[in-house]
Amino acid sequence: MTWYATHKNGIVVGPDGNDSIGVGSFAQPLATVNAALDLVTTARKTIYILEGEYSETAITWPNITGVSLVGLGDVTISNSDAAAAVITIDPTYTASTFEATLRDVGIAADTQIGLKIDNSAMTKKLNVYLYGVSAEMDTSGDSIDMANSTATQAIRMYVDNCNFEGLVHLTSANAGGRFRSHNSIFTGGITTAGAVAHELSLMGCTVLTGALTIGSASWDLTYRGCVYATDADPAVYSELADGYSA
Repeated sequence: MTWYATHKNGIVVGPDGNDSIGVGSFAQPLATVNAALDLVTTARKTIYILEGEYSETAITWPNITGVSLVGLGDVTISNSDAAAAVITIDPTYTASTFEATLRDVGIAADTQIGLKIDNSAMTKKLNVYLYGVSAEMDTSGDSIDMANSTATQAIRMYVDNCNFEGLVHLTSANAGGRFRSHNSIFTGGITTAGAVAHELSLMGCTVLTGALTIGSASWDLTYRGCVYATDADPAVYSELADGYSA
């Protein structure tokens, strides 16, 4: 089976694409991620983004579980609207656990949030998978804001080989919540809020020195093989001791 045959149901976005005449194929890509998301269906829900820079209006994730954004090459998505997150995942979905994936995508924010995650309309769990994602901040703002508005349901984030320049802000509201990260860099630090036994696990990660702020002793914490690093050139590294609180 050829590579094309295994990916023919994907939707393709490219810097030379066209939202008016493009069909979302490799031969006729779309120009924007937003146009690709408008074409998502339950049978066609992987978006391939060709190498390039994409200045988008605020991206709102569709209400279809299992959608993936996959970067092919060096991909950067930005949004100049400081009042809106670059990407918001806050689905209206009640059928089952909802899943969303970003892979090898760069998010460039200015003063706004890079990736906002919430479950304000959910009656099931929200699972978010980040692989090789970066979030750069030109001025200020959070790389990630996980809000968890619905206390009866959990948000679970699984993060691998990511790089977050801005703050990662995690709010707990449900004891089933998780933030598990492997081999990732938190240049802007991590801050937690909420007095619920939410899991925070960091394995082989680098965190800004002095910027791992746990807002409540209720959080279940695991650190293994991690270090602190200053935001300087060159960085100064120090120990982030292994620890287990649950």
